[in-house]
Amino acid sequence: MGQRWLVAGIVVLGVLMVPSAHAQQNPFGALLQNLQKQLEEGQPQQGAPNKPAEARPGSQTNDSCEASYEARQYKAAVSCWRNLADNGDARAQTRLGESYFEEKGVSLPSEWQEHAEAVKWFRKAADQGYARAQGDLGLMLRHGKGTARDYPQALMWFQKAADQGYASAQYNLGQMYEDGLGVQKDEDTALQWYKKAADQGYKNAVVAFQELQHKQQKAQQEKQKTASNVKVAIETK
Repeated sequence: MGQRWLVAGIVVLGVLMVPSAHAQQNPFGALLQNLQKQLEEGQPQQGAPNKPAEARPGSQTNDSCEASYEARQYKAAVSCWRNLADNGDARAQTRLGESYFEEKGVSLPSEWQEHAEAVKWFRKAADQGYARAQGDLGLMLRHGKGTARDYPQALMWFQKAADQGYASAQYNLGQMYEDGLGVQKDEDTALQWYKKAADQGYKNAVVAFQELQHKQQKAQQEKQKTASNVKVAIETK
């Protein structure tokens, strides 16, 4: 994957709220933010090995595709990634899917169709074990973009990417456990995943870990206070 890519220019349709304080935002905006954070926070390039095309003088490579993207030659970048993606290159499949998601260098009749095409390419790369694609696919499934919303499937893909050490997916997996989406709500497990991502410097996870930890500490204090008040009430009878 390229070291720089931007996520912008998406039309936001509706506002869906999720339970946790740190997730009180438009989920589509959260989806964009998660993808962008992979660049801003220096997310490692993790995943299963690609199937790159053989390097030949003048041949297309993922780096040459990224160079076109950086130069804002989006159609050229998409054409480049498509050639590699058709040959099974997981990184190119992922970047092609992200281009459809960002609506850059592509043109389909509707936003839904573009997102469905993104899902198709994410799934091809995810099936090869490519962590970034697994995380992207999890986000699309979680928010119902280009596919039906499916929390259990989103959880599964986040888990696969998180197990590879992919910080973005670890953070999203933590959210799923904290909010009880596709899995029984479990704040302790959520904290564990937030910490794994936070330890890699993933800023959203750092905030989420601190907020949930504070919430639990406050709840414990309230519980102790209530128990103390009950004890006093009994003793003064």
